Order: sequence, then structure tokens, then C-alpha cells
Amino acid sequence: MKKSKENIVVLTRTLFSPPPTDSPTLTWVSRIEKGFALYDGIMLGFKLWRRFGRVLGAFHRKKRR
Repeated sequence: MKKSKENIVVLTRTLFSPPPTDSPTLTWVSRIEKGFALYDGIMLGFKLWRRFGRVLGAFHRKKRR
């Protein structure tokens, strides 16, 4: 059981870890891509929150009169 768990951990790490880069240029390109992906995820979450937050009413501010 322990060996199976270790095998799963190793496979998961190799699956989700970025490939090793040999040049500094590729390292910077990888960092920029991660930055764009982070920005894209934040914008998607914000747009979904604006669209569905009002429907659900969970985080909607009440308008003052």
C-alpha cells in the first residue's frame, strides 16, 4: 500500500510539474505564460462572480436608498 502511494505521488508530480528548461530565455517565457494564465483565471473568476453572484445572492450588496 505504501509503495503504491509513493508511486502515485511520483506520477502526480511528474504529470503536473513543468518541464525542465535549459536556457534562461525558456525560463522567462515559462514564467510569462504562467503570469498570463493566472491573469486569465482571475478575470474568468471575476466575470463569473459578477454574472452568477447576483443570481445566487450570496455576495450581493444591497443598494442603499
